[in-house]
Amino acid sequence: NSSTWTIGKNLLAILWILLTISLSNFVYGEYLVGQAYVDGLKQLERAGIISWISMTFSVGVIPVVFALYFIEKKLFRSNQHLAEDFNRKMRAPDVHRSEQLISVESGRDTAIRIKSSDFICIQAIGGNYASIYWQDQSETKKELVRLTLLGFLEKTASLDNIVRCHKSYILNLEKVVSFRGNARSVMIMLEGMDFEIPVSRS
Repeated sequence: NSSTWTIGKNLLAILWILLTISLSNFVYGEYLVGQAYVDGLKQLERAGIISWISMTFSVGVIPVVFALYFIEKKLFRSNQHLAEDFNRKMRAPDVHRSEQLISVESGRDTAIRIKSSDFICIQAIGGNYASIYWQDQSETKKELVRLTLLGFLEKTASLDNIVRCHKSYILNLEKVVSFRGNARSVMIMLEGMDFEIPVSRS
């Protein structure tokens, strides 16, 4: 389940794969090649731990790589399909939506006022600061502001087109150009922006 897949679960999956390989190797040695295999193990035992590690990697690395490849491919396809679904369901901006001025304090202790229709996104920059992006005519502007994302959400609570899509980002849905999926998440491209914004799994 990609929505609950974690690094820890990935590690357990790898260990399970290696255990399966070890059991298969035991059956192979005991019942298929017999004495030649046992003699080889005795030689490795005399050679020390490095030989044991080399044997484990030489036996396990190829199936592990294939398993991880197929896991990543499955996650990629899942997020890609989700992104394609989002792209199909995208709606045109609501031209009748009421306008609102968003006022925030900038890093220079001066307030900046942005029309809600011009707001693009805001990105948390640690602690109590964030970078806010908006459109001014055909130009994209950026300003460092002293504000948390939670505080920004409180300021824009009446605007249903402004949503938090990630722990570090809030965006204007009407500025969404397209969605793209990769193995880690779904990514959003916004109007006037030169980087993509991630969507959290939750």
